[in-house]
Order: sequence, then structure tokens, then C-alpha cells
Amino acid sequence: MRITHDKEANAAYLYLKTSSIVDSEEIAPGIVYDYDEKDEVVGIEILNLRQSTPERIQRVNFPFSPQDRTALREFFSLCRNKL
Repeated sequence: MRITHDKEANAAYLYLKTSSIVDSEEIAPGIVYDYDEKDEVVGIEILNLRQSTPERIQRVNFPFSPQDRTALREFFSLCRNKL
């Protein structure tokens, strides 16, 4: 998984696969899943990042592997003071 952070847009994007995006769905306020032609999640956008709390984000049932979860925790730990 690769994670990017756009400070100006106040958003983060989590790249799960390299497939082309064919559809998107807001699955929770400020959290958008991008799907490929097989209806698999290929990316996740988290909007309004500064207003998000770790607890709110943790309530979402993300399709992550244990390694992805570790990478995400590390990302938010590093960014917490920079957001």
C-alpha cells in the first residue's frame, strides 16, 4: 500500500492496487472507496483529514491486510502533528 497526503486538499489517498478506477462510492462521511472493473477496492480517499479523529477512522471497516493496517497507523502517527 502507498499513501499520499495533500495538505492543501486536507486529504489522504491510500493506493491498494494499480487497477484503473471505474467507480467510486462514499462509504462513510469523508471516506471514498474507488473500485476497479472487478468491483474490488483499489484506493481509498480520506477527506477532511484535519477534522478526522483516529477513533472515527477506526470505526470504518477498511479492506486492509495486517501489513496495511500497520502502515496506516504509522502514517497517521507521523502526520498527526503535520496535518
